[in-house]
Amino acid sequence: MKNKCVTLLSVVFLFCSCGRTINIVSYNVGVFSKSEVNSTEMIADMLRKHHADYVGLCELDSCTVRTGGVFQLEELKNKLPAGYQMVFAPSMPFQGGKYGIGLLVGPSHRILNSELVHLPKGEGSEPRALCIAETEDIIFAVTHLEFSSVVSRMEQGHIVDSILRSCAKNSGKEVVLCGDFNATPQSEVIAMFMENWQIVSPLEYSYPSDAPRACIDYVFVLKNSRLRCESSSMVKDFDGNSPEQASDHLAVSVVLRE
Repeated sequence: MKNKCVTLLSVVFLFCSCGRTINIVSYNVGVFSKSEVNSTEMIADMLRKHHADYVGLCELDSCTVRTGGVFQLEELKNKLPAGYQMVFAPSMPFQGGKYGIGLLVGPSHRILNSELVHLPKGEGSEPRALCIAETEDIIFAVTHLEFSSVVSRMEQGHIVDSILRSCAKNSGKEVVLCGDFNATPQSEVIAMFMENWQIVSPLEYSYPSDAPRACIDYVFVLKNSRLRCESSSMVKDFDGNSPEQASDHLAVSVVLRE
């Protein structure tokens, strides 16, 4: 009887220690039209195959002239299995509609709250934003930082860092941050994030997708996070289609385990 109890306890411990997994995809989709192909279906197929729980997306159009008046995030959501929820975070008006970033949360999770934070804008630059969603499990955020001005990018980065660390403290939940940071691993911006965060995505080139030569797309968790990276990769296979048909960036896929 004693041996049976020990065996049972061992099985229970093994089950509990395995923890849950969370599948993250971060992708600058380039308004789904950086090639002659509308890549929405191609990207939806990739997300289905990666069983994405949380998806952070940059460069989304909503009802603009250049992309035919389509609400792109909703169109993508409608091509995924039922139950996905979305949050669109417009950073600026554009061609009769809006342009910005957004996120998707899979049917196994439920969005409790969401927030759009407008980031300070550099002179002559596009406005930028931070999109945050709280679920019962984690706080998930996506951002797209300034491209041209290092000073503005640093200012935006400090705000993103401060807001999300406050979210972690106030909620007691794990925080996952992803997006296009327009900054290489050696940059001041990433060095600033590394004071409180750890990169769980591959330190591999993500841009441009046809001949990658810059690592600027990331997934972060806080340094004291219970979430650990189980696997990570740059997504380069779209069922035989080349990644540059999907976007001018490569997608980042990360599996986290608690």
